[in-house]
Amino acid sequence: MSRYGVQCDELEALMQDLHALDVGIESIFTHFAGGIMDNDGNLDQFNQFMACTDPLVNKNISRHAAATTGCCQKIGTELDFVRPGGSLYGLCSGNDLPGSTIFQKLGFQPAMSIIARPTFYKLLPAGRHVGYDRMYTTDSPEWIANIACGWSDGYRRQLSFGRGAMKNNRTGELCPIAGRISMDSCTLKLPQKPQPDDTYSVLTADYADRTSYSWMARALDAANYEITGTWSTRLPRVYIKQGEVHDILHAVDYSN
Repeated sequence: MSRYGVQCDELEALMQDLHALDVGIESIFTHFAGGIMDNDGNLDQFNQFMACTDPLVNKNISRHAAATTGCCQKIGTELDFVRPGGSLYGLCSGNDLPGSTIFQKLGFQPAMSIIARPTFYKLLPAGRHVGYDRMYTTDSPEWIANIACGWSDGYRRQLSFGRGAMKNNRTGELCPIAGRISMDSCTLKLPQKPQPDDTYSVLTADYADRTSYSWMARALDAANYEITGTWSTRLPRVYIKQGEVHDILHAVDYSN
């Protein structure tokens, strides 16, 4: 990766310098630069790592290489440790569709979803503008729902104008974003009048088009972890354990 650490031809000198400073070394590792589809590149990196660290095997220094990508490729999993990282939460290391498909087939399930309930809904006549800059206009009588989730919460503004959608958890229908996602809210075009207890999935715990972290990452040219890791702390976190609510952490609790 050429970030921290040293290149293979610099390792011996580094080891000598550390020994001279009486610095103990417990472990040495590499981190694969390529994604799941870059098997050849990661294998080449692994072979170089093994060649330059083999002389250290008898010096009680452990080695590890496989993070989420290596675990999926089974490259480096035979060493002393593995570092599964994002896969513990069902997050693929890359956003490309072939790699995400392999990741999904391995049985990983995203651990995170975001659920919202409409704060307001109304039936608008044809020709009514919705949202900032009048960027959406109803072309017939339409049910519009307001969702209290906007770009300051982490729902990306680039998903405006129908590019993004939310799933009605009762019917399974996708409801497109109507108009522009604003700071604290967005509006959905509904196919019919909602039921009072309807909820909508902003982010689904799957690999579905338009609502999953993997689709959003590809659509927005973003990292998977960027999609899941930038949601505001003002959103309450509900922790589910064995199908039941285990804990709820509200925004005000984060200061404790």
